[in-house]
Amino acid sequence: MKNRLEWLPNSALKRVLLFSIVVVTLLFLLEILFVGILVSYNYLNDRKIEQLKAQFLILQPIFANPIPKITSLNYAGFLGNLNTKKKMWKADPILGWRNGKNVGTTNTHGYGEGLEWRITNSQGFLPADSLEVNVLLRKPAG
Repeated sequence: MKNRLEWLPNSALKRVLLFSIVVVTLLFLLEILFVGILVSYNYLNDRKIEQLKAQFLILQPIFANPIPKITSLNYAGFLGNLNTKKKMWKADPILGWRNGKNVGTTNTHGYGEGLEWRITNSQGFLPADSLEVNVLLRKPAG
């Protein structure tokens, strides 16, 4: 039986490539194990798994996220991630920070049930009762 990587010379490149493949495979298997444990735990305790859908990479393609499905917003990701926070809240010289524009994120509250999603419109406002809300500026008379 031939070695599939015999075309690579016995060098540091071959060792790094093999090490990378082993590490990625182990991390993938570890995530599958943790997803199985947490889904089983939540199922046995009659808890919903919406928060798990947003947090694990392996579950994201399986379960559709409500933000891109219902709205036309840019889905930034789970709000626990630092990159998502940077997209949701932008630095502002006057306010200190402001909401991003046309951004949707998902969030959970610790062990609370369900998945919360936050969205902003094209002006950066959080809607209160409908998905599409725009604030019109009043023009002065004359």
